[in-house]
Amino acid sequence: MVLLIDLLGGLIVLLTPVVGLLIFFIILEEFRPLAHAIHLNQRIVLAFIIGCVFAVGSIPVIASGRGWIMLNMSGAVMPTCFAIYLWIKNKLNIFVVSIGIGATAFVTYKVTKIVDNIGIGAEFPDYLLPVLTAVIISTAYGLLSKREKALPISFTVACLGTLTGADLVRIPELVFNRGLGGDIGGARTLDLVLICPLLAFFLTFILLFLTKGFCKRKLLRDYPYRLPKANRDDRWIHKRFIQGYDCLKQGQRKQAIFYALDAVKKKIYMVAGFQYSKPNTLRDKDILLRVLDNPRALGDFYILEKFSRELDPTTKKAYKSLLTAQLLLDKLDSSRKVRLATKSRRAGAFLIDQICLLPFAALINIIWISSLYHPVNPDETISTLLVYFIFPFSIWASLQLPYFILFELFTNRTPGKWMVGIEVKEIGKTRMSFEAAIARNISRYFEMLGGFYIFSVIVMGFSKNRQRIGDMIAKTVVVPSKNRAGNFK
Repeated sequence: MVLLIDLLGGLIVLLTPVVGLLIFFIILEEFRPLAHAIHLNQRIVLAFIIGCVFAVGSIPVIASGRGWIMLNMSGAVMPTCFAIYLWIKNKLNIFVVSIGIGATAFVTYKVTKIVDNIGIGAEFPDYLLPVLTAVIISTAYGLLSKREKALPISFTVACLGTLTGADLVRIPELVFNRGLGGDIGGARTLDLVLICPLLAFFLTFILLFLTKGFCKRKLLRDYPYRLPKANRDDRWIHKRFIQGYDCLKQGQRKQAIFYALDAVKKKIYMVAGFQYSKPNTLRDKDILLRVLDNPRALGDFYILEKFSRELDPTTKKAYKSLLTAQLLLDKLDSSRKVRLATKSRRAGAFLIDQICLLPFAALINIIWISSLYHPVNPDETISTLLVYFIFPFSIWASLQLPYFILFELFTNRTPGKWMVGIEVKEIGKTRMSFEAAIARNISRYFEMLGGFYIFSVIVMGFSKNRQRIGDMIAKTVVVPSKNRAGNFK
C-alpha cells in the first residue's frame, strides 16, 4: 500500500508539469476568448514553458559563515515572474490575493519539512493540501465575482504561497541553524513552486470552465473574441498587385494605380522591419530615402505617387504605373535581406555583450565565494566543482536575462549591438513591447543548450527574415541601425 501511494505521488509529480503546460496551449487554441480575457498570448506562454524547462543558472541570495542559498531560474524565478505578470496584467484584487497567499503559505509550512541531504520537501498526499487551498479560494472568488479572474488568482496564490511557506520562511533555519546550502526551486521543473500552481490552475479550470453550465458556446458569448489585425505578407502584396491588373482590364485606371502604389508601400514597410497597418499613408520621407537608396528607384516611386493623385489618368499611365510597381517590388525584394542585420554582425554583437557581462559575473562570484563558510579544499571534489565551475556558470547564466531584457526593452539594443550598428525591432511597432522582450530573451536558454547557439545560426540561415528561434517567438527582427525610422503616424 505504501509503495502504491509512493508511485502515485511520483506519477503526479512527473505528469503535472506536462499536463499543466498543455492546459495553457488548450486555452490558447480552444478557448481563445478566455485566453484574451486573462492576458495570455502565444509569446508569453511559450516563454514561460521554455523558461521552466530550459532556463539554467541561479541567483545568489544569502551566503554566510553557516550556509548559502541561491534562487534557481527555472524552478523559482520563472514561475514567480509569471505569477506576478498575471497579477499585474489582470489587476487582481490585492486583498483576495494576499489572503490566498497567506492561507496557502500557512498550509505549505505545516506540510513541509527540512530533509537532510535533500532540502525542503513534502510527502504525498500532503503537498496537495496547498493546491486545494488555492483552488478553494480562487474558485470561491470566481463563483462570487468574476469567473475568469479565478484562473490567474489560482496560479498566483499557489505559486507565491508555496514559495513563501516552504522556502522563504524556512531559510533562516536552513542557513543559520543547520548550516546547509542549496537552491530555492532546485528541483527545477519538478519543484513544488511550479507544480503547485500548475495543479491549482488545472483544477480551477476544470471546476469553472469544463463543468456543466459553462460550455464553450457560453464562453464565447461571455468573452467575445476580437479578431487581431490581418497578417499581411508577400501573398497580400501579390494579391494587391493582381487586383491592380484586374482593375485595369475593367477600365478602372485610378483604382489600378492605387493598388500598385499600395503594394509598393507595403513592401517598403516590410523591408524596414515594420508592419504596414495604415494603407496609403507613408508620410515619413526619411524611410523612403533609407530603403529606396537608389535615386532612380526613388524617382520611380515619386512618379507612381504623382500618377495616383491624378483624377482621371490615362490607360497608358495606369499601365506604366503597374510596370513601375513591378520593377520597384523586384528591387525591394532583392534588397530585403540587405536591410536585415548580417549573421556576422549579430555574432560580433553577442561576443561583445558576453565580454561586457564577464566582469560583473566575476565580481559577483568573488564576493559570493568570499562570503562562504569555509575556504576551498583542493582535495574536496564537490567543493572545487561548486567554487570553480557551478557557481560561476550559474551566476553568468542568470545575468543573461536581465542584461538583454533591460537593454532591448528600453533602447532596442545592447552595448554589443550598439557597437556593431544593429538593433532589434518588433514587427509593426517602433518600440519593443515588454512581452516581446521577455519572449525573445527567455528563448536564449533553449538556444544556449542547443549546441550553444549553433542550431540558432542554422535556423537563421533558412529563415526569410534571418530570425533565430527567439525572434520567431517574439515576432522581432534585427536590422541595421541606419534603418531606424520615426513613428509612422
